[in-house]
Amino acid sequence: MSKRRQTIDQWVAMVIAEVVDQKPCSAIALLHLKGVGGATEEVVTKPIEGNVHIREMADHLLGRAEGFSQDLPGLQTFKLLAFYGTNEPHHPFHFTTSDGTLVSRTEATMSAHEPTPTGFLGQAMKHIEVLMHQNNQLVTANMTMANGVMSMCFGPEGLVTRSIRMQLEAVEVAKDAQLDMFEKRRALEMQQQEHAKELQTRKAIIEGIPHLVNRWTGREVFDEKANKAAIVDKLAFRFGPQDLDMLEQIGKISREEKLVLQATFAEIVEQKKKELEALKTVPTEEGLSSELANGQHGKESQS
Repeated sequence: MSKRRQTIDQWVAMVIAEVVDQKPCSAIALLHLKGVGGATEEVVTKPIEGNVHIREMADHLLGRAEGFSQDLPGLQTFKLLAFYGTNEPHHPFHFTTSDGTLVSRTEATMSAHEPTPTGFLGQAMKHIEVLMHQNNQLVTANMTMANGVMSMCFGPEGLVTRSIRMQLEAVEVAKDAQLDMFEKRRALEMQQQEHAKELQTRKAIIEGIPHLVNRWTGREVFDEKANKAAIVDKLAFRFGPQDLDMLEQIGKISREEKLVLQATFAEIVEQKKKELEALKTVPTEEGLSSELANGQHGKESQS
């Protein structure tokens, strides 16, 4: 015949009636056992004052345990302790809840589970619950760490975000600098084009002045024939045979016109070459003075 276990009501009645070191029971504490390792968490400590209703006290402690464990899955173990005017606990009493519901009002043995098929099943279930709880804690810790890393890298002030923002700012600065240089270069090119147009206009005006003066005055103040000859001379040196061939190919001049221009330009070039050769044979001012001096010296020697 197995020994009958003590109920919570009997335990409360016993500790209330007992005196330790001439001191009555001063408080009852309810603790929750945190798996292996002996860790505990205080659920409530109930001071004992005046007369105590045993059943109400037991129901109050059990209700606090059920409320505490209602969100904890599986089998949960609680421990009651009695105090007698000091911090030293007395008469530990264990009971269990399952998914927030009291398993029995009698004391549970602290050998985790009885050596029976039922105890083995309970032990296996408890083991699975512990593993699931540890796995949930591990997943939560990993997710917290992952979120921290993501925030550190990709958050508003994260490393990657700041690096990308700095690179984009550098690109914007470089783009603005290039745009500014392009605008300045464009403005300079426009100025150069304006100056070139102005020079061309001035040159055209200067070259046209002789013709206009002759028209206005009604007489040949400037020699237009000389001006025309100078222009033709310039064209002779500017346009070669290949240039005239190209003008013929694009239909700007006919073949006959090309042959006439080639002959005219060749004659002008040849004439200019002869003039340059003739100028080379003309003595310079220093050479002429030297020849005159030598001739005068020869005459003096003969006399």
